[in-house]
Amino acid sequence: MKKNKKIGALALTGIMSLGLLFGGGNATFAAEQATTKASTGIQSGGYNVSLTSPQDLNPTVTVGTATQKVIIGKIPTINLEDLSGTGSNFSLKVSATELTEKTPSGGFKSGTTALKPFNSMVLKTNSSTISNPNVQFGGFTAINLAGDTSTTLYYGSNAGGSTSITADNEIYVTVAPNKVTVDPVNYPGGPTPYETTVKLSVVQGL
Repeated sequence: MKKNKKIGALALTGIMSLGLLFGGGNATFAAEQATTKASTGIQSGGYNVSLTSPQDLNPTVTVGTATQKVIIGKIPTINLEDLSGTGSNFSLKVSATELTEKTPSGGFKSGTTALKPFNSMVLKTNSSTISNPNVQFGGFTAINLAGDTSTTLYYGSNAGGSTSITADNEIYVTVAPNKVTVDPVNYPGGPTPYETTVKLSVVQGL
């Protein structure tokens, strides 16, 4: 009989031990975690502008009895990129150097200088088609480019990516019979050539 009681006590002890090992109802365990970071840096791509098929018409004009309008160039397509990543306002400015007699291959002869007879050189915009609604026409249908001025041709904000501007425009001057426009000393027997450089640039702000 004593032997049986001893066995029963051992069995009871074993059950209690299992309860302490597995059945602690209020026991908590820390969760295992693993973390990492991913990062990047973003910089501005700025603003870019380019022209598609600009036209240097280079007409030859004969002085006549009346003042003549002479179209010397056109800018049919302007390509604008806003890669600033800022959403800021920007302006597309147009300017030009003064329409001036070109320097002869051997330079101007002694006592002569380049002729600059044109008081105005006009960029006239008849219409524009703009691919981006966030870019607008500046409203100046006729801009006097003489004197290297800078005028807003188009403006926008948060344009993002590429914008194509197709314009019906012309750059022209007027040739008057009472102006000295011909240089027979430096260009004897031929037309006197003139040249200008028209520049489009994008600046931040309106």
